Amino acid sequence: MYISVDVDAGDGLSDGDIVTLDWNVNTSYLESALNAEFTYTEEEYTVNGLEEMESFDAFENITVEFSGMSPRATASIECSDPDLDSSYFDISPSGNLTIGDTVTVTISESSREQMIQELGKVPEETSREYTVESVAYYATTMDDIPEDALAKMQTQAEDAFTVNVVNSNYRDDTSLLSLTYLGCYFLSSKEMESWRHYNIIDLVYEVKINQSGSELTYYWFCQFINAEILDDGTFTMDYGDYDAPTGGLSVWVSCDLTSEDGTTHSYGGSADLDSLFNILVASKVDEYNYENTVEE
Repeated sequence: MYISVDVDAGDGLSDGDIVTLDWNVNTSYLESALNAEFTYTEEEYTVNGLEEMESFDAFENITVEFSGMSPRATASIECSDPDLDSSYFDISPSGNLTIGDTVTVTISESSREQMIQELGKVPEETSREYTVESVAYYATTMDDIPEDALAKMQTQAEDAFTVNVVNSNYRDDTSLLSLTYLGCYFLSSKEMESWRHYNIIDLVYEVKINQSGSELTYYWFCQFINAEILDDGTFTMDYGDYDAPTGGLSVWVSCDLTSEDGTTHSYGGSADLDSLFNILVASKVDEYNYENTVEE
């Protein structure tokens, strides 16, 4: 072909845009073959007279669904528009989400052009933000734990103490005088990695015993983990998943108490609250935030 003309213009033209005619001419051949001089000029034209395309809200029937547990929640797109489907939209980020985070739903340029071609309408906007909400999460403060849940934990702890400590480990010369709930240590993971407990609830008790005629005191605890609040606001946890020092064989925390006659026995727990706090809380402050409701 010795002569061709191209229009230098992109898609999505509007009134007032400029387009250019680009000529491709083999002048040397034409002048030789026709024995004539061939002249041409590249010209610019202003776009006008276009009909305004109707716009529409492409996000009107878009719902972002959040599922899973904060801070590992996920997001997905649900589309109820009969003329569109979720494939027109992208969402970012879509995972590792925490309540209060925002995600952005975007219409790509290719999807926008496809909407224009198929619907004859142009989206009013190509992105919209949504806030992560109404998703289950791990308790992060004592305020997340209702009174009835704390009462259930206390009942479980005190039953465990009776069965696993008093009935199983106290010697014949030892008897329980009192078991008094003092409060708890609540720990919430700072980074919320899945390889550690998301939260820890240590119920702390003062234990008074009679050992060989002497009244002695030590401090015991029962530990619960991973309390959750479901997306409907319901509190839940596995009350049967607990840990506690049960006696002299407890490796990680135990104390020796000596009565006036020189009799010494080992008990699962700590001889003082400061030591117990150091073991259960102070040693974990790099990884956990904490609240302390223990009354001395």
